[in-house]
Amino acid sequence: MHSFKIDNSVRGDAVLGLTKVDGGIRVAVVADAKECALLLYLSGSHSRQREEKKETARIAFLEEGKIGNVWTMTVLGEDLDRYDYAFEADGVRFEDPHGRSFEGHERWGKKELGNILLKTPVSQPEFDWEDDERQGISYEDVIVYRLHVRGFTRHASSGVENRGTFAGIVEKIPYLKELGVTTVELMPATEFNEVMMRPRQIQHRYQERSKEMKTGLSSSLEMESSETASSETTSRKTDLNSSTSVMEADGRLNYWGYGPSFLFAPKASYAGKGKNPVTEFKNLVKTLHREGLGIVVELFFTGEETPADVVEVARFWVREFHVDGLHISGTAPIALLASDPYLSDTMIWATSWDGIEIAGSGQKKNAKTDPFQRRLAESQIFKKQFAQTRQVSRGKVQEAENGKAASADKANSAEKAKDAGKENGSEKNAEMMGLAVEPKRRTRVLGEYNDGFLVDMRRVLKGDEGQMGALAFRSRRNPDTFGVLNYMASNNGFTMADMVSYDQKHNEANGEENRDGTDYNCSWNCGAEGSVRRKKIRQLRKKQLRNAVLLLMLSQGTPLLLAGDEFGNSQDGNNNAYCQDNEISWLNWNNQKTNADQLEFVKHAIAFRKEHPVFHQPTEPKLMDSLACGQPDVSYHGISAWKPEFDNFRRQFGILYCGDYARKADGTPDDTFFVIYNMHWEPHEFALPTLSAGKKWQVVFQTADEAQNGFYEAGKEPELKSQKKFMAPSRSIAVFIGKTVEKP
Repeated sequence: MHSFKIDNSVRGDAVLGLTKVDGGIRVAVVADAKECALLLYLSGSHSRQREEKKETARIAFLEEGKIGNVWTMTVLGEDLDRYDYAFEADGVRFEDPHGRSFEGHERWGKKELGNILLKTPVSQPEFDWEDDERQGISYEDVIVYRLHVRGFTRHASSGVENRGTFAGIVEKIPYLKELGVTTVELMPATEFNEVMMRPRQIQHRYQERSKEMKTGLSSSLEMESSETASSETTSRKTDLNSSTSVMEADGRLNYWGYGPSFLFAPKASYAGKGKNPVTEFKNLVKTLHREGLGIVVELFFTGEETPADVVEVARFWVREFHVDGLHISGTAPIALLASDPYLSDTMIWATSWDGIEIAGSGQKKNAKTDPFQRRLAESQIFKKQFAQTRQVSRGKVQEAENGKAASADKANSAEKAKDAGKENGSEKNAEMMGLAVEPKRRTRVLGEYNDGFLVDMRRVLKGDEGQMGALAFRSRRNPDTFGVLNYMASNNGFTMADMVSYDQKHNEANGEENRDGTDYNCSWNCGAEGSVRRKKIRQLRKKQLRNAVLLLMLSQGTPLLLAGDEFGNSQDGNNNAYCQDNEISWLNWNNQKTNADQLEFVKHAIAFRKEHPVFHQPTEPKLMDSLACGQPDVSYHGISAWKPEFDNFRRQFGILYCGDYARKADGTPDDTFFVIYNMHWEPHEFALPTLSAGKKWQVVFQTADEAQNGFYEAGKEPELKSQKKFMAPSRSIAVFIGKTVEKP
């Protein structure tokens, strides 16, 4: 016999779920029912055979412990840690929506486990965080690496011991550090049911439990579970001749994890056999932090959660798991999250912050003020800005040099004044001298996460008409009030390799007759569909991939790299691999050798971005000479210097970055760079902006130079033969650095 006692002396609000108290546990659950009960099972009793037997104990909630639809009670008793638990309301058994972990789905993809009732252990393991600290927020310095926990290391070529698990990511940390990324983003890793179900009509004896569930993917399914439990006194019998729709596995798996899930619990099958998912996930976070890497988790909300639950879930992952950021997808009240003081130092990513009041910014984003909504009108804005730019820069280089020398003296005076002001507790001295004082900026917490950059830059890459305005906009976009996540590929669409290999999607393996997935891929196969052996096409694809990497890494927003894109991962043209738990989705690490040149290029591009802050500044370029140094921070050019061209037929563009507007880690000014984009299928000659005396243009990147794999190592950049003009090869990007050349 098991002796348990209900203690009704504890009053007041209770935290939903289970909470440990002296001598027992306190439980609270939401149920719109006439009666509710706590079910206890001996720990480990999650097999199908065990589930058909009666639970160890059934403890009914008392009516006096009910507030609204929340049932609460405190249960006292010995050895409660030996048990797992679930709930029952009006005869229907169900899991704790606030459970911290679950038993029953430890093995991934087992069809026979698709309908079972999951149980939550009463006892959760202790974890020593030691001196763990979350990583700081600095969107301009972040480089994100997005991965699927299982697919990242499930392939045998991954070389890890714990394949497809949180621990497998830990084993790959040295690789991530060598690659150069700073933050890992995990696709949904909460406890979801990966076994996709379909309804089947049966003649049944009785039905014990039913439950609705939506897949949240390409179709919606209703999910009911029917269990045989003749010994259960709470079973609900129905007419023997009646027909009931029950759910059975349809053979597919919800590989991505979008859909209903238990949002407070890490996925058990990502922990590994016999390991606790909470402990394994915490160890992943702790190890990443120790190695200087951050972690962001994607939380998918179906829209059926209450706003209070959404906020509590977000707080929980920050408080309990020390994550550095949250990617909110699905349907959620993001305005509440944006204003939550508990999340004021946590990165929060969402599709858009349009219409959301951003705390501390003094402004509200809407369709009229958000530059993302104003891009179509930017050609007129450019004309005014470039007219000012040409006015400043037209004519004599010597005048610019004199102005630069004068501005250097002024800058020195400004620094001294600012230092003096700081010593007196303010910057009033600098203000009195009429010098610009950098305003104090609130740390950006929010991040915009959508396909805007992907769509525009893919069209730039393939040479569509009318895209030079989009190139200028996307390369500089970096709002003051929120960060911008830029990416060329995501799980929902083509990988980067497929982006240059397929014109059309090839989703036949999904079993939906190729009707699923978007038809708007903005891709170009470079002359032939799919895998080819023709050398010219393979070379063109590699060049286009180098171009894509530079489009991403040279833009001011925060770059995000989809796992595997650095070494040419392909999904064979499948742009919606939501149900492909196989080699279509798993990363084949053999591609590190097969496409070693591409991996080397990506590593170099990441290192180059980190080294030069002019490409990742904390504020968006102003396109004006705010330092009075003779050059704007960023200026736009066409095939003629200082004359940008935004005609629809133009596919050539130049961007000049003035290094005086950015500071390296040692405090010295950054270098000056000129980036040439020739997205046309024909070569074009560009006139080069004139550098100050003693400096020469040298080549940093030239994606058309296959012999050099598109780049030159630092310190080995060759000097351009002509300092006045450059013939840009077709479909290529070139980056030049202005360096001082010592006289012989």
